[in-house]
Amino acid sequence: MRGQIIITCVAVAVLLPILSTILPRVSSCRVTDPTTTTDLDVRRESRTTKNISTTTYFGCNEVNPNVGDFYPEVPLPFPVLVVGLPKTGTSSITEFFKSAGYRTNHWLCEKGKYLPNPGACATCIENALRAENPTPLSACGDYQVWSQMDTTKPDLGECGMPQIDYLGELHREYPYATFILNLRNVSNWVTSVTNWTSPSNRGTLAERYVRCPSVALNSTSISAMESFYCQHVERIRSFVKQHPTHALVEVDIEDDSTGARMASLFATNASNWRVTNAGHYRTGKQNE
Repeated sequence: MRGQIIITCVAVAVLLPILSTILPRVSSCRVTDPTTTTDLDVRRESRTTKNISTTTYFGCNEVNPNVGDFYPEVPLPFPVLVVGLPKTGTSSITEFFKSAGYRTNHWLCEKGKYLPNPGACATCIENALRAENPTPLSACGDYQVWSQMDTTKPDLGECGMPQIDYLGELHREYPYATFILNLRNVSNWVTSVTNWTSPSNRGTLAERYVRCPSVALNSTSISAMESFYCQHVERIRSFVKQHPTHALVEVDIEDDSTGARMASLFATNASNWRVTNAGHYRTGKQNE
């Protein structure tokens, strides 16, 4: 009996430290699980503030030419979800797919169940998720290409970046969607968002980022903006690595060969690619 008690005490002493590390993780699963549609604000905060390493096999100024081993053949599947940041060629990508005849959306969604008036798709997507709709994109429009899902209009109470906040939900709805990660020279991007303004919104785009809670950016300094950009690039690459059913197409919108690359991957004409919505502030080549 005494021997059994000693063995039991030893077992408890060994297991307690292990259990103490496991139990907190179990209790927090409901918050961090990307496929859960409850506690959106808590989950969004936990994702956007997570420290993401910027060390990767390609720098944030470099394009990875591989689209993923899951897709050895082209054309790549639809829907296409553009997951880069604003001011990285979303207008050009929109026109590319529209010219090819695809139903393409660029940030503005029509009036519907989750949007009382025409407005930001980001707002519609979040409203659908708050209503526990598991298919937020389908609920907000019948599109083959979502070329810009985000909005940063804090003065209107509209702030949302589904490509940061809700990657898990997008994957759950379309586990085989093609992701486009649109890139540009990070210094040029910082110049663009620091200078770009809209008559209907107060401040530059960079300043609006700071005022949008979901963006989780507290400074418009060059170093903070560059870090934010590079962290997002790594965020998308890491997510696709963990969910390899997605093809990831990385394109440099400042590269003259981008039109031919896009045409080869989506079986359309390279002439559909053209620079649109070019900004007034230029550092090198700048496409918006």
